[in-house]
Parts: sequence; structure tokens; C-alpha cells
Amino acid sequence: NALADKTASAPDDGSEALPTKLAGVQVLFNGLPLPLIAVSPTEVRTQLPYAPASFTSANLYLRIERNDGTVAVTTPVTVSLTAASPGLFAFGGKEPRPGILLHSDASDGSDGTPVTSEDPAVPGEAVTVWTTGLELAGVAPEQAPVAGVPNTGTDLTFAPLRASVNGEPAEVQSVTYPRTSIGVYQIRIVLPPGVAGDGAAQLMIAQDSVSSNVITVPVKRSSTP
Repeated sequence: NALADKTASAPDDGSEALPTKLAGVQVLFNGLPLPLIAVSPTEVRTQLPYAPASFTSANLYLRIERNDGTVAVTTPVTVSLTAASPGLFAFGGKEPRPGILLHSDASDGSDGTPVTSEDPAVPGEAVTVWTTGLELAGVAPEQAPVAGVPNTGTDLTFAPLRASVNGEPAEVQSVTYPRTSIGVYQIRIVLPPGVAGDGAAQLMIAQDSVSSNVITVPVKRSSTP
């Protein structure tokens, strides 16, 4: 059966909290309605709590209000939970997919233009990537951000994070929780000076020995002698 009778998305500009019901769909996590990002007949995107106490698993099911007035409830499934499950944002396509990255402005550390095959990164440059599924450090469940609510200026501390490019360790310059973000974090990573140029490097991160997906980064040799 369809997961929803129509397609709908919550505002994605961080201007308001995510709804817990969208197009008649609710996702229940141990009975708690979760914030919804988007729903369609084939896919439902939601956000889990930031710090689900000491749970190692939870029951998850959907409640769907159909257009004809009927209500469907899916069979609960058990979802295993882990402290960290980092995932890097990327464009569609075959794995490893092209990463969504920005150049970093070396003068002030701010983000610049997108990294593309027409405007690739260079060895030794800092680039910005986005991830979700990071583990927070030293945050009690009652002090964690509220799921589905945009960040209004909360500074978070994260468990140690590692990065590698083509299997070589890369410096993690910063990990931040951007204002208006909902469950998405910004990481600035310095590409190793010796990374091969004129091609697509492979970048991944890891936290708590859990590795992310691999993304590709267009890289060229620096024109500076």
C-alpha cells in the first residue's frame, strides 16, 4: 500500500518547526510522533530524537489518514539505534556519489562557491561538507536540542570525528551546528597537500568507529609552483 495518498514537504528554510503530521501521515517512535520532512506514496522522511535516552532499539510505525476517510496503521518494525551514524550529503547517482561541497574562503574561513568539476578543489584547501547522524558529546537527553525545531543559536560539542581522503587522514578543522539547521551539521575539512590532483578524490568521515558513506571531490593540481 502507498505510504501516503499525496506528496508533501515541510518548509526547508529553517523558518519554523517541522510538523508531526504531513498529508495525513504520522510516524510513531515508541508512540511518540516524529517531526516530518517529506512524505510521498513511496517514501517518508523523518527525524529521530537527538538523544533517545539509553534506548538501543525502538518500535516504529506509520499512521496514515487516507483521502477516503479511512485510517491505516502499518505493522510496527524494530529499529536498532546507535550513538553515531554519520552520513555525508551528496548528489544522486551511482556510489560513490559526488559530494555537496563548498570552497572555503582562506581569508576569513567563510564558505565560498560550490566545488564542481568546472571549479574543483586543490590539495591543501579547506572544503565544507554537510552531514547528519553525528553523536553529541556530554549532552544529557533533557539538554539535547528538540527534534524538528530549528537551531536558534545552540552550540553543540561533538564526539571526536575523523576524516580521510583517498585513505589518507585529513584535518577536521571545525564541526558546527548552523543556525536554523534541523539535524544537519557543517564540517570544514582540509584536503591533504599530497592528495592526487586532476581527478576525483574520495572523502569519508567516521565517528565511534562508524564510517559514513563515501563521496567524491573534484580535485586539480594547484597552479602555484
